[in-house]
Amino acid sequence: MSDNSVRKEPFGLKIAFSIIDILVALGAVVIMIAAQFVAVITFMIFDANPDVLDGSQSFLYVVIAIPALLIYLRLVKPKDRPMFMNGKLNVVQIIFCCVIALGLMGIVTLYLVIAGFIAEQFTTVAGELDKYSDAVDRYSAVTPAEIPAFDHILNFIAVCFLVPVTEELTFRAGILHTLLKRFPPIVAILVSGGIFGLLHGFSIQIGYALIAGFFLGWVYYYTKSIKSTILIHVLFNLFGSGIYTLMESGLFGDLTEIGNTFNTYSMLVEFSFIIPSIICFLCLRAMYKDSIKINTLNAAASESSGEYDPDPVASFEPDKDAPSPFAPVKEETDNEQA
Repeated sequence: MSDNSVRKEPFGLKIAFSIIDILVALGAVVIMIAAQFVAVITFMIFDANPDVLDGSQSFLYVVIAIPALLIYLRLVKPKDRPMFMNGKLNVVQIIFCCVIALGLMGIVTLYLVIAGFIAEQFTTVAGELDKYSDAVDRYSAVTPAEIPAFDHILNFIAVCFLVPVTEELTFRAGILHTLLKRFPPIVAILVSGGIFGLLHGFSIQIGYALIAGFFLGWVYYYTKSIKSTILIHVLFNLFGSGIYTLMESGLFGDLTEIGNTFNTYSMLVEFSFIIPSIICFLCLRAMYKDSIKINTLNAAASESSGEYDPDPVASFEPDKDAPSPFAPVKEETDNEQA
């Protein structure tokens, strides 16, 4: 469908298509929740203790969710369109994403520190903070010794690697990518980030999940690749809780002191990366803007030659052959100038 045909759609038809796109986007959320429900029901049927086998339950959930989401996204994708943006990342973009992940952890840690200060003044906030702490603490209800070794390993794999893939397929590929077809980027990113935050349950966690969802949405939009948000999400979960939780498990002996030292230094690193992460985020935005300029020039050249086919998707998908703004400029030779 061309850009002109989109603008000429009757208002009623635009509303209808918008509702359809919203329902398609929410379908990914339904699949994710359904996979969680199936995992819980399965463990109830086998009378397994979810506190002891939380890692196994999480692993089962993502093993169900990931293929189900991929099948769903393939079924609902428009004809001749990818399920989601999955472009290649260059080295610079990968570095920027790593820095953004560490800085985002610093922002979240700062958010929790502020929440702790507020909790000292308001008992309601203190209660919510306690609920959040119990929810994210793998060993709040059971001791590490009560948990089988395989469950510690499954929990690490699920939380650090497979849950990020599941949530990115749901919120960036399922919701954001679908909404970008018809809504302005700011609207699509706010909606997807808002749902991402609200589905994280506890009021304390909702706050920083909203921040994370907002940043992840823009990174997906600027890089045109779900690889970037998966990378950020993996690093966030890995250094935010995964490594420390594995140290507490006892699988490798008593690492309490090492774990506490890791926690302290990682917090300092996270804080030091807040400003660099914002700079890297703005650099990704600049790279996107440069790519759009290149696309516009290419489109103008193609249009003048009669080969231009307007496409609304092309307006937010940079040319895959566009040179990186960070690539060295080649000097023209005498022959080229001639």
